Amino acid sequence: MDWAKTGVPQVKRWRFPYFPGEDPVEDMPCLEDIKKAIAPIEDPEFTAPVNIGLPAPIRPKERLKKAKVLKDARKRELEKEASSRKLVVPLEGIFEDWIRDDGLEQIRQITKHYGLFKDLFDEYAYFYSRVPLEVSYDDGDTCSGVYFGNIIKPREAAQKPHITYPADPDSLWTVMFVNPDGNLVQEDSECLHWLVSNIPGNDISAGDEYCSYLPPFPPKGFGFQRLTFVLFKQSHKLDLSNLTKDTTTVLSERTFKCSEFYRTYEEILTPASLVFYQSDWDRSVTNVFHTVLNMKEPKFEYDWEKPYLPPQEMYPFHKYFPEYLDLYRDKKEIAKEILQEKLKKVDPFRRPEEEFPYPDTMRIPGDVPTWKKFEMHKERRKEGKYGDREIDS
Repeated sequence: MDWAKTGVPQVKRWRFPYFPGEDPVEDMPCLEDIKKAIAPIEDPEFTAPVNIGLPAPIRPKERLKKAKVLKDARKRELEKEASSRKLVVPLEGIFEDWIRDDGLEQIRQITKHYGLFKDLFDEYAYFYSRVPLEVSYDDGDTCSGVYFGNIIKPREAAQKPHITYPADPDSLWTVMFVNPDGNLVQEDSECLHWLVSNIPGNDISAGDEYCSYLPPFPPKGFGFQRLTFVLFKQSHKLDLSNLTKDTTTVLSERTFKCSEFYRTYEEILTPASLVFYQSDWDRSVTNVFHTVLNMKEPKFEYDWEKPYLPPQEMYPFHKYFPEYLDLYRDKKEIAKEILQEKLKKVDPFRRPEEEFPYPDTMRIPGDVPTWKKFEMHKERRKEGKYGDREIDS
């Protein structure tokens, strides 16, 4: 490749051997320069982020905001009240100020950081949560709110949540509860947990429930999953009869693609808000798989690679040969051998032998080989292969 045509700085031809003071790599192009030169040029018209939701909020000028903060900080009355612990801070006012100043932008950045815009809509799509969406679970003992990535256990989300948001009674809304990580049947798709459309105002019970509520079921060993609530504002009534999911026992019928759903009804639906929480496995998930989904509970485990073992030597030099031989033996055979030795000392009609608190103080006969002494010490201390299994007599 001709690097001169790509815009990468050319490398000087240096003499060899180099004279003192000459650096042969001083003007050589670094890896980042080469990547930038050969990378395809992206058209900003197609790669620029697009706001698919309500209009972006008008953010106040940062300069005026900082000036106001500095002016309030200079007030000695506030300083005196704060030092004497008499200053009352209205939390509701702080939250409103945060939302009005920079809160919506920070919420958008959090949502982007967790990859929800990319996984649910499109790589270049985003929107602001202009409508405050409040979602909370109440199981009788605890009340857990859904915010922006907090952790809620599946047992706390077993029942339908309570949802509220400010809305005009004549307006129509759609609430979607979807899991981009929970589809166990088809990759690159989501699992639809709940879908209610044509909601008049904020009365969820008066809307059309096209998909009944399904509790979260993160499998054991999978890790955390992102359970997401999306609020859409409707321009007029929506007919989703083709998406009706009457059953919760067939997981394949819960397969859902949020991006395709939005493209189909893009002229009617406008994303207005988004909140989400993270959830991982607990014991209640087993009950969901067995009683609700009527299927065997899956478990995820990491498939570890077998450790590398070099070819066995005929005469290993400076190696403790019992441990060296155990490396090339079957683990089940070693466990069986140890178990048989322990069973020889177990008698159902006698009390088990008392263990000495200081086993290393017990004398070992002098005619015992050195390697056998080491094995006896390890067995007494319950180290290595001797400490993995216990026999209850």
